[in-house]
Parts: sequence; structure tokens; C-alpha cells
Amino acid sequence: ASRWSRVLLAQDSTNPGARQALDELCAEYWEPIYSFLRRSGFRFDKAQDATQAYFTHFVEKKLVKLADPNKGRFRNFLLSILEGFLANEWRRDHAQRRGGGTKTRTYDFTAAEKVYKDMPAHCVTAQQVFDRAWALRVMDIAWNGLKGKLSRKEYEAFFAYHGIGDTPVSRQQLADTLGITDKVAMHFIADTRKLLQQEMRAAVRDTVGNDADLKDELDILFKSL
Repeated sequence: ASRWSRVLLAQDSTNPGARQALDELCAEYWEPIYSFLRRSGFRFDKAQDATQAYFTHFVEKKLVKLADPNKGRFRNFLLSILEGFLANEWRRDHAQRRGGGTKTRTYDFTAAEKVYKDMPAHCVTAQQVFDRAWALRVMDIAWNGLKGKLSRKEYEAFFAYHGIGDTPVSRQQLADTLGITDKVAMHFIADTRKLLQQEMRAAVRDTVGNDADLKDELDILFKSL
């Protein structure tokens, strides 16, 4: 996808793929928004309500149409919309919204709360928490993209080699699992890391407007992990 392409597609209500693009954007950003709200002082239940209400508001009011690639990053746009929402919509009628509104998607708040609770000590501000939750979500998207480019055995071996699964493995164990030599395993790991980086770039690229923003976003992503 080209830069900002997913946002542009979501803005084009005449395009059959617009709703899917919008759903993908919401799916990518609801956890960071939730974490932002939690660090901003919202209790667990209030953060759930506010997250649901915010994205219902965002979708129903078609606010994605206001996003402008010339004005910076899409995630900063979401935060600016959130600030206005909390100051106006939410403070006024959140009691009526609780349990109501159009539920456009499913939220796993138990998992989102774990992400928030597991934030490292250096994530002090709401912005830092938002950035890390966003970075983790981008990594999830990248790993899912990588899954489609490897066999199941290759993916699971590479995943375990990075110590992400329950049973981390060494390079030699990876080689034994895949039935390859250590030298071939070295090349496999290097090539697969490049593929993962490409997936990360792709996940970020279509929500920024230019190369400078892409570089800045990737820098923030790596610093936030």
C-alpha cells in the first residue's frame, strides 16, 4: 500500500473497501487509545466505556474524513480528536452512553488491560504509554503478516527463536527443527528479519504522509518497544 493509502481508502465512502479500511484502522488503534485513557486517570470500567464511545463517535460522525496527510501522523490526529471528544461529548453524556451506542467491533479489554499493566517503568506519561501500546500493536500486525510468508514450521521456529513464545530456542535448535545446517539457519534468520521489518514498515507506511514522517514513526516505534 502507498503512503496514507489506508486512511484515504477509509475516507472514500463510495469505495466498497472503505468500511474494511476503517475497521482496520480502529482495530489498530483502539488499544493505544485505551492505554492512553488509563494513564490519563480513567479507571478500568470508565476507560472501557470511553474507548467504546470514542470509536462509535469516530465511526458514526465519519471523522476519518478530517484526517489530512499534510498535517502529520494519523495517530496524532486520533489523539487530537480524542481530546475534543473528552472535553465535549464524553463529559456531557457518558452516563447515557454506558452500555449503549452502536457496537461496531469487539474489544478484548482484559488483554488490553494486561498490556497496560505490563508497561515498563520508563513509560510515565499518557503519550509514552500510547506510543508503546501502538508499537506493540504494529508488531502484532507485522508478525501476522510474516505468518503468511512462511510455512507454519518456519514461523513457529523463528517466533520461538526470538524468545516470544513459551519455549525460546537457540539457533541450533531452530536449525534442527527445520532440518537445515547452522549456516543456512543464519541466512534464514537474517532474511526473515528483513521480511519482518518490511511488514513493520508496511503497517506504518499507510498512515503517514511522507518519507520523513515514516522515518520518525519507525524511530518512535523502535524506541517504544
